[in-house]
Formats: sequence, structure tokens, C-alpha cells
Amino acid sequence: MGWNSGDILDTIETVLPAAAPAFIHGERVVPWSDATRFSNNLARALIARGSAPGDKIAIYVRNRPEYLIALSAPFKARLTHVNVTDRALRSSNGKPDYPAAKACAEAGAAEAASA
Repeated sequence: MGWNSGDILDTIETVLPAAAPAFIHGERVVPWSDATRFSNNLARALIARGSAPGDKIAIYVRNRPEYLIALSAPFKARLTHVNVTDRALRSSNGKPDYPAAKACAEAGAAEAASA
């Protein structure tokens, strides 16, 4: 299997100082060490739950650093990400259309963050 975007991220992470900023969002700075830990934990959690290279996974996170961190996890696990926007999860009355998908996404992110 050839290289992928996850391999590029893993290589960058080895040459940057751990405290180097990976993401800056307003006043918030997320260092590479935190971004790496979270994305690696999420990638491992996805694999532990039965995901295999090429499988599609949905990502539901609003636009903030966690979105980009979560997006790097499937790259590292060689999975295919499918973006799920807030608009896609809401019906015309503004209520969640796919509450189970949203709950799974939030539970997975919480588990990965605590691992």
C-alpha cells in the first residue's frame, strides 16, 4: 500500500516541536502534540470498533480545530471520511434528522479525547 495523507501528517509530527501550533482558532492555539494525541487516539478507536482500510466513516463536528483533528484520524487509519454537516443532520423544522448518527459521532469523539 502506498503513502497517504496520514503518512504525511505522521512525518510532519516527527520534525516539528511538540509545542508548535497545529491549529490557531481565535485566541485558542492547539499544539501539534495535542492534535497528534487526539487524532491517533481517534484512529485507534475507529480501528478497535471494527473499521478497516477503505471503510467510510462519518464526521460530524462543527468548524473548529476538532474538525481538522478528527479529519486526520481516518487518514491515519486509511479510512474514507464522509463529511456530515449540521444542515444534513437537520430536517426542515430545525430538529435533528439523524439523532443516532449525531450521538455516535459525539460518543466516539468523547471516547477518543479521553483515551
